[in-house]
Amino acid sequence: MHRGFIKLWRKSTDHGLLQNPNTFTLWCFLLLRASHKPYQQVVGNQVVDLLPGQVVVGRKALAKELGQTEAKIRRGLKLLETLGNVTISRTNKFSVLSVVNWGTYQNQDGANDQQVDQQAANKRPTDDQQAATNKNEENKKNEKKPPAGAFNRSLFPESLCDADVAKLMDAWALWYEYKREQRKTLTKSTATSQMKKLAQEAPDVAVAMIEQSIANGWIGLFELKGGGQQATIGGNTLTCVDCGKTIPFNRAMKNCKECRGALK
Repeated sequence: MHRGFIKLWRKSTDHGLLQNPNTFTLWCFLLLRASHKPYQQVVGNQVVDLLPGQVVVGRKALAKELGQTEAKIRRGLKLLETLGNVTISRTNKFSVLSVVNWGTYQNQDGANDQQVDQQAANKRPTDDQQAATNKNEENKKNEKKPPAGAFNRSLFPESLCDADVAKLMDAWALWYEYKREQRKTLTKSTATSQMKKLAQEAPDVAVAMIEQSIANGWIGLFELKGGGQQATIGGNTLTCVDCGKTIPFNRAMKNCKECRGALK
């Protein structure tokens, strides 16, 4: 049965999103589930009015449908917010996610427009060419730009594996959100300077530097206490009180990487 389609733009591969497969899968799933027209959805005993490009989401439901943990879904949603792909309006029972610039990228009139243009091509080729040029220029103007402090893959070594890039993207998303909560949103120049600093370190050390600053409430990124290496004491471990995961002892780490639960 024909159920329609979505447009997956090549811009979706920008900012290294393909190198974070869990978040890219989540992004595609949200595009597929977003409403393509005004729609009323019943959530519990409440009727929610959805506009095109909006979808009601919950971490538990998304985790079950995509086969991911709730922690990965939470990090993925935060990363998509940081990149400017979505905005999320939260309540205590559910959230309404809006795909940014849905009308620009998912305009379903494109096929009809193409047919009309083709029929008129023989009568006014010059006008059609001018119209196409104007439309392309308009699309360029409407293209969404990433936030000033968004993760920039090009600032990090090309030799990094996908797993390391994904860890860095997740950590940077947490740093971006932390700065926003402090009402000290990162400027492009500051973000670039900080990412260049992180790029000089091993990925695990760079991640630990971010976690260290968040844990201590610092406004900048600094070398790890203990000479720039992770302060690990052989034989000692920390355990997450929420998910039970055990990790090597690290003075700079206050929360679990997987679920952000407290460590002890």
